[in-house]
Amino acid sequence: MLPALDEFFYPTALLERPVRIFGNGKQVRDILYVTDAVRAFHAFYERGKPGIYNIGGGPDYSMSLLECVEYIGKITGKEPVVEFEKERLGDLLYFVCNTAKAEKELQWRPS
Repeated sequence: MLPALDEFFYPTALLERPVRIFGNGKQVRDILYVTDAVRAFHAFYERGKPGIYNIGGGPDYSMSLLECVEYIGKITGKEPVVEFEKERLGDLLYFVCNTAKAEKELQWRPS
């Protein structure tokens, strides 16, 4: 099962094109498996509790962009070429979902 690491990193690495990272690559993102996203939508549908829910991997399933690129290299067997660019204004250094509400009200958590 492959996590949804980054919608641009996978195809770029597979096509052997340079992966662009803005900043130093230490930015952290949580990782969500597609099957977990489907389970979250199903839980929302089944339980019918209206509201806004954070659906993501949470702290247990997070990694830096550099770790993400390294992981993609292991999966694909191709070492991605990384091009670093100036960090973008407003880019979040840490973006990890708090899934506590979904866990409590939908009985859902990432696996």
